[in-house]
Amino acid sequence: MTPFSYSTFACRIAQVRAGGLSGGNQQKLLISRWVAIGPRILILDEPTRGVDVGAKSEIYRIMNEMARKGVAILMISSELPEIVGMSDRVYVMHEGSIAGELYSQDITQENIMRLATGVNDSHLEAVKIMNNPTTPQQVAKSASAKKMLMSDLMQTVGILPILVLIVAVFGFIAPNFFTESNLLNITRQASINIVLAAGMTFIILTGGIDLSVGSILGTTAVAAMVVSLIPEFAMLSIPAALMLGLGLGLINGALVAFAGLPPFIVTLGTYTALRARPTCWRTAPR
Repeated sequence: MTPFSYSTFACRIAQVRAGGLSGGNQQKLLISRWVAIGPRILILDEPTRGVDVGAKSEIYRIMNEMARKGVAILMISSELPEIVGMSDRVYVMHEGSIAGELYSQDITQENIMRLATGVNDSHLEAVKIMNNPTTPQQVAKSASAKKMLMSDLMQTVGILPILVLIVAVFGFIAPNFFTESNLLNITRQASINIVLAAGMTFIILTGGIDLSVGSILGTTAVAAMVVSLIPEFAMLSIPAALMLGLGLGLINGALVAFAGLPPFIVTLGTYTALRARPTCWRTAPR
């Protein structure tokens, strides 16, 4: 920190216990404690986790200032924009080991994700060697490559053989398992989870999470029931439920995309707010 900003910050918190500060100020206080001793190496593990945007920018400024003074900074982070914007060199981990090293202009979110997921040049080389081994060394590498690719394949579709086995066992035990009525009944019971899983897939692929999906489902179902009880609007019950679900989803998305709030916090708030709403809408039993 500069003398001015450090003294200003110190004056503001001098009479406050550290436990009473906000998460961002606690982070800045902790970093300032170590910066004050003049370290040559500074290790920061998720330095901006759970802090607001203002605290993030202040922490980034401190890190840049320390780097200009010659301090080596090792930052451990799981936030891609933070890594890309703050790093001169990046080591990417995959399954507990270093998968690759990136420098300056090569530090992009695409390259980081490629290494983090294990899709790198070694896999392409493994496929080439596996298909055309020519020397004894390449034959040995081919066997190792096949083992590696089989391991990746099992991690990707490992549950599918188990599912097929379960279906085969129940088909053998219960002769009517593969009847049209039974398969239709299974599909009908799984349809809700299929629809929810289809939507959640896109959220997970983008690195997000939605804790409110169950509460939104319950709220829209009760809303559809309430509308269906009104004779004039009974035909609008399903469109009303869909529009309500769309509106709640847009609110969650806007708070994450435009307000910059963590999806965990946003969807947890939506879950909490909607959890009791279906109970309030239902008519109390007499």
